[in-house]
Amino acid sequence: MLRSARYVRAAVIALIGVLALVGAGLTLASDEPEPQVAAQSATLVLPPSTELNVVARPTPPMPPYLFGIAHPVFGSTVTRISDLEAFGAERGPLRHTSHKVQAWNSDGSRLLLGYTDPGYLLDGRSYVYDGQRMPRSSVGVWSNVDPDVFYSVEGNKLLRISAANGEVSVLRTFDGWSTISIGYGQGSPSDDDRSLVLIADAPGRQAVLVHDLVADETVGLLEIAENPANPLKWAAVSQSGEHVVLQWDLPGDQPGSGVDLYDRTLAFERHLFAESSTADMGYDTSGNEVYVTLDPPTGKADGDRLPVVMVDLVDGTTTEVLSTDWVGTHLSCRNLDRPGWCFLSDSQVDAPRARTGGFDEVYAVRLDGSGIVNRFAHAQQSPGVPSDTTTRALPSRDGTRVLWASDWRAGPSGPALAYVASFSQATGQRG
Repeated sequence: MLRSARYVRAAVIALIGVLALVGAGLTLASDEPEPQVAAQSATLVLPPSTELNVVARPTPPMPPYLFGIAHPVFGSTVTRISDLEAFGAERGPLRHTSHKVQAWNSDGSRLLLGYTDPGYLLDGRSYVYDGQRMPRSSVGVWSNVDPDVFYSVEGNKLLRISAANGEVSVLRTFDGWSTISIGYGQGSPSDDDRSLVLIADAPGRQAVLVHDLVADETVGLLEIAENPANPLKWAAVSQSGEHVVLQWDLPGDQPGSGVDLYDRTLAFERHLFAESSTADMGYDTSGNEVYVTLDPPTGKADGDRLPVVMVDLVDGTTTEVLSTDWVGTHLSCRNLDRPGWCFLSDSQVDAPRARTGGFDEVYAVRLDGSGIVNRFAHAQQSPGVPSDTTTRALPSRDGTRVLWASDWRAGPSGPALAYVASFSQATGQRG
């Protein structure tokens, strides 16, 4: 009965939006009569491969809830997947947690908008919300192998939560520590779910732990000397589970600054990179594990040039991946099933850069130095929005869809809602 009522309400909300779009002279990307199945009507494919040249930035009305509209420049379908009324929420944000924490579960059947607790569980393909919530959503991550499992934390406890019924079980209590976090909100399990990096805190103490989720044992522990002037920003394990990255608050050329690399047992390998900036880890097109980041010293010294670079985790080789006047400020390599690409988006709309390629966009760049990109959509973000409204583009596991948040040009007071862009067989092509 609850599901039926929500379907009817979603249809009414969507119909109002459709009438508004028709009045504005725009067309829908789907003719499906039921908004909740519109996203399932076509086979999703990858966008065309192209360059990041300058294009027009359209300003269409906000898409109606659960109906896709056609992007007039890129040809993608843009769907709004959250709504205050349909979710029974008084205010936003109704969005995903982070660009580095996968929102889709391991088989893509569920999608979690987990910025607030409890989070909202949606159908991963149609995006329908039927009232199911996920506890401890803002501090947890999906398993990469079991679609029902969500890992989270509470105090010094590592939790396992069932997406099917919300059942919470304690996997491990880390005695001697007051709190633990999953990399300060920027970590994920290794692809095989064996390794998870935790940061443990207690009065006057801090440590990085590598916990083996399969064997249920801690395989690495590194005590961190307390330094308020240069705290640890985050820690994460690479997708293979063989490497661990620690990023410090201050840049520098010596260990304990910038970015350091460790192995799975937290034995020091090398100082990896001097700059401390937004980053993620993935694979390049040759199958090498890389640390992908932007805004290195070469970019800062050249005004608006903010190149994306990747650093090989094994030999430390640095390769410039993309260099334009606008590349964004968030990176995500959570497209585990489509290695060799990294997704980008911005966090602030900078008016002087509005005529540059990539401005206010969500897109993917090939990790081979070719400069090839897949362009999905414009974020439609206003300048000066608060942190919880920033775009933080996040790919689906297969890279055919990208999720982001936007105020849709409503300004700082507008709610942060979630959007997905994708290509169907008719408009996209593999590349």
